[in-house]
Parts: sequence; C-alpha cells; structure tokens
Amino acid sequence: MGATARKPARAQCAGFQREKKKPRRSPKDIYLQNDALRYTIDSISDGFFNNDDKEEFHPLVFSLMDPDDPYLLLKDFEYFADLKK
Repeated sequence: MGATARKPARAQCAGFQREKKKPRRSPKDIYLQNDALRYTIDSISDGFFNNDDKEEFHPLVFSLMDPDDPYLLLKDFEYFADLKK
C-alpha cells in the first residue's frame, strides 16, 4: 500500500489558527498590582466601613480574594474606577 497523507486538523482546514490562552491572573496578583484596589480591600478588611468590626465583611473579602473565583471580579475594579472619574 502507498503512503497516505495525513489529514490536517479541522481548525487548519477552515483556515483558523489556535490562539494561545493568556495565563489567568489571580485575584492576589490583581490586588498586589493595583494600589487603589489594595487600599479598598484593606479598608474593608480592617473594619473601616463598619465601626472597626473586622468580621462583618470577611465573607466578602474572602470571596473577592478566592483564587477559584469564576468571575474574577477584581479584574473589573480598575475599569469601574475609571468610569467614576
């Protein structure tokens, strides 16, 4: 039998090229790289918004800093802060 040519992958047949996925930024990375965000999260954690009760907003801070946050909410902080200017 003769050698057969390999079939190109379906994406190649359609002329598409696969894009490399950008690594996902963690909430901790975003927190560390944005001074305004860090100040805001720290203020919430320190009880600034609730008469020094540090436990009241702990679930909120925990969910925002959760590395498994499927929505990566902290990523949008800078965008919304810019809208307020």
